[in-house]
Amino acid sequence: MDPILKELVERLRENLGASAVIMDTEHQYTAEMEGFLLMVHHLEDSGQILLGTCVAPLPREGRERVLLALLQGQYFFQRTAGATLAVDNEASFIVLQAAHSLRLLTADSFVHAVERFMQAAEYWRGECAKLADERPEDEGFPALMLNSGLRV
Repeated sequence: MDPILKELVERLRENLGASAVIMDTEHQYTAEMEGFLLMVHHLEDSGQILLGTCVAPLPREGRERVLLALLQGQYFFQRTAGATLAVDNEASFIVLQAAHSLRLLTADSFVHAVERFMQAAEYWRGECAKLADERPEDEGFPALMLNSGLRV
């Protein structure tokens, strides 16, 4: 195991408790944090640490509102703390992911990065829940696109 990765995981265990961080493989750990499962994966070839968590299920109804909000949140990483929002189509859930250079992280900066990442995940979980519960507006998504989009 990479010594830097080992130091980062140990610091995470110190902050969360030893039982909250589980080694899945030599290159992947899972941590339970306030109702989230955080995946910490070492991308050995690129020398990066990938953080990932499931934010919310992709709703069956009103997907357009949720997906539009996710895209807007991605705009210059406004509401993602530098992470990326994505959708897993097969499992139908929304994920948040962030990659950090292993060599540039210290134990303290890693804990800070995890905290910011989890705050963004919590924010998006709340936003997705609100958007999934909203009623569609009378105008609807296609009409909105006609009023503000490009016309042929």
